[in-house]
Amino acid sequence: MSWFEINPYFIGSLLLLQALGNRVFPEVKQRMSIMCVAVTGVVSAIGLWQSTYWVLSGDETPSFFMNQLVLLLRDYFLTELVYSAAFHFEHTALLELWIHHIAFLIFLTVGLNHQLTGYVRPLLLLEIPTFLRALGTVFPECRSSYLFRSSFILTRVIWPFYPIAMYKSPGIYYYSIPILMQVAHLWWFYKMLMKPTA
Repeated sequence: MSWFEINPYFIGSLLLLQALGNRVFPEVKQRMSIMCVAVTGVVSAIGLWQSTYWVLSGDETPSFFMNQLVLLLRDYFLTELVYSAAFHFEHTALLELWIHHIAFLIFLTVGLNHQLTGYVRPLLLLEIPTFLRALGTVFPECRSSYLFRSSFILTRVIWPFYPIAMYKSPGIYYYSIPILMQVAHLWWFYKMLMKPTA
């Protein structure tokens, strides 16, 4: 796989979904979360399965399936960055979108190009709180601060330390980005604690 290979079907599907959603949802916040709720919903569901598989088997080998899933996630990060820059730049937070997405774009691209996608399996769970937040943004009746906060603490604050400690190889080098992103997760956790629940 080349460094800049993209899947035009993934990106085309995301942009089509976004165009349809723009016609249905009136608020900018809702429209900004359409691609997010679709992709993170798929990744969260598969992440539960793949993380369980990883815990039970310890399998870190890449597979065609994991390569495609990581490619979907990477293409989503890329598409959302470009779309947000073009249409919602003034509504986009620096840390939440730009730094986080660019860091994970690098992480996922390195994984794809060095056949390391099997190591991404347990990190798919990190998308669960993102899915819940995006779902509550697009469909406010589905919003639950308790569910979001609980999932964030479990999957973004506590869980990442386990896979990072348990990886057999390629060692700490490949996981430097997820380790650094733990700083962002802890910062977001601190900010979450400072806000009252709604």
